[in-house]
Amino acid sequence: MSASPAVTCVLGSRLTGFSQFSFEQVVLKGLANDGGLYLPEEIPAAAGWESWKDLTFPELAFKVMSLYISPAEIPPEDLRGIINRSYSTFDSPEVTPLVHLKDNLYLLELFHGPTKSFKDVALQNLGNLFEYFLVRKNQSKTGRGEHQTGLSAYFYGRLTGLQTGIT
Repeated sequence: MSASPAVTCVLGSRLTGFSQFSFEQVVLKGLANDGGLYLPEEIPAAAGWESWKDLTFPELAFKVMSLYISPAEIPPEDLRGIINRSYSTFDSPEVTPLVHLKDNLYLLELFHGPTKSFKDVALQNLGNLFEYFLVRKNQSKTGRGEHQTGLSAYFYGRLTGLQTGIT
């Protein structure tokens, strides 16, 4: 993993215009300097999206996120791992089940995450992305690897399930 990630796409705020940022920079920064949200300059084409209808939630999340995240920035297997960890704590195998109520009326249940809030759908993934990038940042600065003490040991433990003794 490199210390300075490749530019995944051009992102910016609708208030101040667009600049080049990596996905990592945007995730770790959160909000743009003007307090606005980062947006892609262009929405990538999702070729073959019609075939995605039968994918599981994690598989669909991988397809969509792969449109925006360069494999040079997060290798596909790492991204799959982040996504799978993010939704493994949901109490429904479908993550967000689509329940048929009647006729053409359906309800998307967004309350199966660990806190039973719709926010879990996004924030479980965001937390794992933070961990991934912070561990990588700490490794590149120290060169000591992923078993060092302190913050990276905590995040490494969270990523792997290893008991580090750090809480």
